[in-house]
This record gives sequence, structure tokens and C-alpha cells, in this order.
Amino acid sequence: MELSEIKRITQQIQNFPLVYVAGPFRSKDGTRTIDNTEVVENICKAQEVAATLWQAGFAVLCPHANSSFMADPKNDDDKITAEQYYHGDFKMLMACDAIYLLDGWQQSQGSIGEMEFAKSLGMPVYGTGAIDDLIADKDKLVKYPNQFLAFRILNAMQYYLHVRKNYDYSPQNILGTGGVGIATRIWDKVARYLNLVGFNIKTGEYTAPKEPKNESVDDTLIDLSNYGIIGLLEKNGLWAE
Repeated sequence: MELSEIKRITQQIQNFPLVYVAGPFRSKDGTRTIDNTEVVENICKAQEVAATLWQAGFAVLCPHANSSFMADPKNDDDKITAEQYYHGDFKMLMACDAIYLLDGWQQSQGSIGEMEFAKSLGMPVYGTGAIDDLIADKDKLVKYPNQFLAFRILNAMQYYLHVRKNYDYSPQNILGTGGVGIATRIWDKVARYLNLVGFNIKTGEYTAPKEPKNESVDDTLIDLSNYGIIGLLEKNGLWAE
């Protein structure tokens, strides 16, 4: 996507706050197949809350509905594990603006993990019975709808650019020089950006902005943002892991 397209998209897509509904799926004895009455009740309760939130102007991720008929008791080839569901749900949770906890979430290890992960991200958490508070906060969750949506789009573009570039690079391009190499790359991008906006680093004076001859100012800012994240990955031992 061209960066110039982002503004057009933000004007076409209404930025509904996206809420993740978390709560018990399995029965108290650990059953997760749909022939169990308690499982069906848990699915229906989650769907009722999801419907209420959709009607109140939210977009909703409801994992209960996403996987409600996959654990078929008549299917001997069912190889989907509970962990596979949980780990997949965590990836979906990262896309959300808030999490809502259903009745009984304290008895669900999966829901506890989702709540703790949401809190660690800084995501707003709404406990059982706080659905009115969540609805009242709808506009606050996307206070600047175009800005927030554009931020999400840029995050996604940044991620896919990072993935594509890593197909062609060895991890040693970062590990070889570590923090010093990353700092050098960041300074290179900062110096280029300052030069293009008309700032003379040597004298401290501003002149007219310059037209780039090669990569755009947008590309420079994306690279600068990427190197900041790469620096955090390298610093915390997560690069190439």
C-alpha cells in the first residue's frame, strides 16, 4: 500500500472500537465438545454479550463463536489442542482496543491468561458486570478515530515490511554489531530526516525543506521506527529467536 492511501482508507472505514470477549468455554470437568450442555451455555452467553456490544456500536472478537463447532465429539480426527486455541487467541487479542471478561472468567485458565496478557499490554480491562462502563467509554477508546486507525494500518505495514526484508537478511546484520550498529543506523536516519526538513545539524539553523532524490521522507520515518523496535528486540535477546 502507498502511504498516500492511508488517509483515503481512514475516511472510508469507520473505526469502531474492537473488543475481545473472554470467558470460560469448557465445562467445569474440562469437556470442550458441543455435546456438553455447559459448553453450549458458555458459548451462548458469550454470543449474547457479543451481540449486545455489536448493537452498541462496537466491533467484537468472540473466540467462543470462532471455534464453537470445531471440537466435534463425533470427529475422531480432531487434533486441535486447547493450547492451539489459546495461543491463536492471544494473536487476535493484540489487535483489540479493550477486553471484556464474562461471568466465571476467574475459573478459566485461558481467560486468566488473556486478562493478564491484556493488562501487560496496557489494554483497558473491563470486568464482569462492567458492560455499561465499557459502552460509556466507547468513544474514548477511539478518541481520534482517523489517527488511531492510521496508527494501526502503519503498524501492520511496518510488520509486513519487517517480515519481507528478513527473508533476504542474515540475523548477523544486527547481531554482528549489536546496539552500536543499531544506534548508527538510527543516527543515519535521524540525520537524513533533519537534513530533508531543512535543519542544518552543524549550525543549528533552519532553511527550506529539501526534496529527496532517492528514498522518500515517509520511507525514512518508517525505517527509523523499525530500527527502534529492532533495538528493543536485540536489547532483550529476542532478535532472530
